[in-house]
Amino acid sequence: MKRLDQATTVAMIDDNADNWIKLARSAFDFDHLNVVAEVLVGSETMFVWESAAKSGTRREAFYVGSDQKNQSRLSIVSSNAPVMALIKQAFDAAGRTGGDAYKALPDVNLAYHYPIPLAGKGDPGAHPVVLEFDGSPMDFPTADENVRPPTPLLEFLRNAVVALRDGENDAFSNDFAPRSQKTT
Repeated sequence: MKRLDQATTVAMIDDNADNWIKLARSAFDFDHLNVVAEVLVGSETMFVWESAAKSGTRREAFYVGSDQKNQSRLSIVSSNAPVMALIKQAFDAAGRTGGDAYKALPDVNLAYHYPIPLAGKGDPGAHPVVLEFDGSPMDFPTADENVRPPTPLLEFLRNAVVALRDGENDAFSNDFAPRSQKTT
């Protein structure tokens, strides 16, 4: 089954390449396809594109990279490639605010960064995708009630940790949002 939009699901009787191509052609206007971004991701290149669809303009993405035999391959962005899917979602969100949202940020210098090893263990690839975030180093013992929490958030965290430690399950659960309380 392939979901075309929120309302339409199409069942594939014969799941072969020809049928997938026919399905794609029935959903998109490939004569008026517009690539809106090329994104270098690890060792692969991702293309974000738009096309007219029956439900309006639709944005999708695919990426090109090498398979195990070192041959080029084309893959659609899906949950099987979570970093690619996250990047596509960022482009989707930016696209709703206008084209200027695609501009690179100049010299982002946050306190911490981590190159995601997309090309294998410890290998970010030729074009690293980096998580950058701010914060401050800390050594706060959550279970030691004699140490004063330096922030209200850490005080909140301490209360949850102490409640869990002391078996006060109701107090612990009440610190969660209503939706999360149902699963604790």
